[in-house]
Amino acid sequence: MTSISDFAPELLHRVFRLCSQSDLASLSRVNYTIGEAANYLLHRDIRIVCNFVHRFGPHSRAKRSLFCTLTSNPQKAAFLRYLNVELVSGGSKGRERSNCQACQVLAQIADALRNTHGLEDLRIIVRRPVSMSRSDAYKGNLKLSEVIKGGYFQLHTLYCGSYQDLEGIIVSQKHLRLLGLYTDDYRSGSRNEFSWSPTMNPPTPLIDGYCFLNSVFLDKPLRYAET
Repeated sequence: MTSISDFAPELLHRVFRLCSQSDLASLSRVNYTIGEAANYLLHRDIRIVCNFVHRFGPHSRAKRSLFCTLTSNPQKAAFLRYLNVELVSGGSKGRERSNCQACQVLAQIADALRNTHGLEDLRIIVRRPVSMSRSDAYKGNLKLSEVIKGGYFQLHTLYCGSYQDLEGIIVSQKHLRLLGLYTDDYRSGSRNEFSWSPTMNPPTPLIDGYCFLNSVFLDKPLRYAET
C-alpha cells in the first residue's frame, strides 16, 4: 500500500500548501520525508511583525524563537528564500525598553542570516518613533549590515534602512536588482548619511516617510515595490 511518504517532494509541497502553519509544524515531526516537505513550506517564505509598543508576551517570544531556530539549525535555514520583518518600536513612554528589544531582535536576525545561503529577498523595516535616536538606529543596524555584506547569500531584492552601509552592500551583492531604501527622518528635512555619488540619483520621497533610490550600479533601473 502506497504511503504518503512515497510521494515526490514536489507533490507533497502542493498538498501541504493547503495546511495551516500549526498543521505544518505538526507534520514536520512525523518522519524525515514529510518533515522535509513541511519544513520547506514553513521556512521558505517568512513574514513577521514584532510590535514592541505592547507588552512583550508569549506571542512575541515565539516569533523571536524562529530566529534562534534558524541560527541553530542550518538545514532549516537553508530553505529560506524570502524574509520580511517589520519591527515596531514604542513611543516615549517605553522608549528605552522597546528600542533595546528592537536592537536585540536585529542582532538575532543577523545571527540567523549567516545560515540562510539561499536567501534571495530580504526586507527589514524598523518603524522607530521620533524619540528613537539616530545612534540607537545605527547601532541596531550595524551588525545586520556586516552580515548582508558578508557573502553568506546573494540577494536580488533588499529593503533596508538608510543607516546601512549602502555602498558596501551594492558592491558585495552582485545579483541585487531591487533596492528599497527607507528613512523616517526624510520628512524632517534631514538627509541620508549615505554619500550619494554622481552616478546615483538622490532619494525620492514616497508615502509614510519612505523613499527609494534609482541606481545605475544595477543592471536595470530599480522599481518601487509595495512594502
